[in-house]
Amino acid sequence: MVLKHKSGDSVRSLVGTLGVGLLLCLWMTPSLIQGASTKDDYPVRPIRLISPFSPGGGNDTISRTIAIEISKSLDNSVIVENKPGANTVIGMDLLANAAPDGYTLIMTSSSLAINATLNPRLPYDSINSFSPISVVASSPLIIAVNPKSPIKSVTDLISMAKARPGKLMYPSAGIGNVTHLGGELFCQKAGIDMLHVPYKGAAPGITDVISGELSLVFGTSGSVMPHINSGRLRAIAVTGHMRSSVLPDLPTASESGLPGYEVSTWYGILAPAKTPRPVILKAG
Repeated sequence: MVLKHKSGDSVRSLVGTLGVGLLLCLWMTPSLIQGASTKDDYPVRPIRLISPFSPGGGNDTISRTIAIEISKSLDNSVIVENKPGANTVIGMDLLANAAPDGYTLIMTSSSLAINATLNPRLPYDSINSFSPISVVASSPLIIAVNPKSPIKSVTDLISMAKARPGKLMYPSAGIGNVTHLGGELFCQKAGIDMLHVPYKGAAPGITDVISGELSLVFGTSGSVMPHINSGRLRAIAVTGHMRSSVLPDLPTASESGLPGYEVSTWYGILAPAKTPRPVILKAG
């Protein structure tokens, strides 16, 4: 399904998301993992870590990396389960209804804040249904194209989109995902029209950019960097307020043709509400 972007709504939603995201980042304070004694009997069986996207994307990559570290720390198996759909709502609902015993966790992202802003009928309370464990990482997006594409810069992208309104297509990991709203904000600031194609995760859409079926991607570093390193994608800009240490020679979108454009995402681990604090502390 192809969804045409609605720039005004998306920008207002993104602004609202920034406010909610700030509250959630304060709520998910890293101090939660410090101090206090923990239960000696946790864990005694494998822990399930939900990644609410399809395999191969940024959330999935971070989930699997963190799962290894938690396994080492707790001397216990941590199994990643992909539960994609509805921009993480399916996975978040599973967590909200799981037993609050520390054996079901989720790797959430800025989608938690975005959904709270965009969707008034979520099957869970975005704050009160969960117990925060820790913020894990934050990252800008990377704008990338097929290496055969004539688009070599943000200026090229804007010029081509203006010459071919509505013809350039970009994927996302779902409607309302930061990879969707990042593209919407780009369109709004550049005064262009591109088509958004939503998927249940980043990997399928990136595959279609690599094949040439889609024009470009606003991807998380975890999802696009392997393809940039292999030469299957070419990065043209990073969406942060400063250049990335991973790609120090890559300009920001703001400095390369779109002043004031900035988008980033974050990742964090949650447990169900009412999970005992000692378990939260040990899981962190």
